[in-house]
Amino acid sequence: MPNSIRTAPISKRHIASALVAALLAVVALMAMTAGTASAEDSYGRLINGNGRCLDLDHRVGPAILHWTCNGQPNQRWKLTKNPHANMWEIKPASYPTQCADVRGGVGPDIIKYNCKLSENQLWYRVGSTFRSYLDYSKCLDASGTSTKAILWTCNGQRNQSWRLVP
Repeated sequence: MPNSIRTAPISKRHIASALVAALLAVVALMAMTAGTASAEDSYGRLINGNGRCLDLDHRVGPAILHWTCNGQPNQRWKLTKNPHANMWEIKPASYPTQCADVRGGVGPDIIKYNCKLSENQLWYRVGSTFRSYLDYSKCLDASGTSTKAILWTCNGQRNQSWRLVP
């Protein structure tokens, strides 16, 4: 009688459970390092190619705007690089627990919201643009038709080009 090894079939439920456990482990690891400062943390004004600053105006709620640069504290930002990935969080310097957030995960509005290391708060830095982790084809944009910062299809225009000025 030959030795035969009998194996139980692997169900979709077991595979799904294993994937969920792996994902939770990755999220837990990222959360443990989310509050730690990185050598790559930077502070300053985020100025676009049209000379407008990313701005937080408390009179209009959580909206993040683009406005004439004026050197006020509401125009200072902190860029924090995630140490485990090439992604960034954009935080108002005066609200270190808040992040630039794609409203509702779909945009187009960019708002300040409690940092939670979620996909709608992570950005890729590509050249001078910030591309959304949610959709790599969308960039942080200073729309010419409004003062709101928005998520828009990347187009290489100056309103999507950002530099950090100390």
